[in-house]
Amino acid sequence: MNTEAKRQAAHAMRQASRAAKQGDVAAAERWSKTAQRLSAAAAHTDAASAEAEEAARLNQEEAEDMICDLFAKAAFIANAMVHAPMQAPAAFQTLVKLWREQNLGEGEADAEAAAAKQAAAQAAWLDGRMEETLPDYVRARMDKAWAARREALQGAPPIPPLWAESEAD
Repeated sequence: MNTEAKRQAAHAMRQASRAAKQGDVAAAERWSKTAQRLSAAAAHTDAASAEAEEAARLNQEEAEDMICDLFAKAAFIANAMVHAPMQAPAAFQTLVKLWREQNLGEGEADAEAAAAKQAAAQAAWLDGRMEETLPDYVRARMDKAWAARREALQGAPPIPPLWAESEAD
């Protein structure tokens, strides 16, 4: 019970007892009702305080569980990247899906599809097939740049002139 409210309730009960001894029934009744209200308020305050403490404890436990789960997944992904790199994108996919659901507000199906696409891109990158995952406009720009470079190098000697001059010296 709240110590201040408890002290006030005890004081009200003493006043009610004193009024009853003096024969003032109306004052005794008022003081006893005041004591009852103070006791009820203290009990309500204690219940609210206990409820707030319980909510804070549950929030702390949930945060700790989430952090432990995140570290376990990070450790699994790191282990997969070292020992079996091709398994890492699959583990990565569940984290991406969860992140997209929570932070982008996507539905489960949309988040799953986007995460699968991203995991496939990661797997292709690890396997050396990065070009497969590029968007069409990037691929077209790269093809254009490579075509221009090939055209510029057409007929040029395999060893650039600068290097050939420096070796001749």
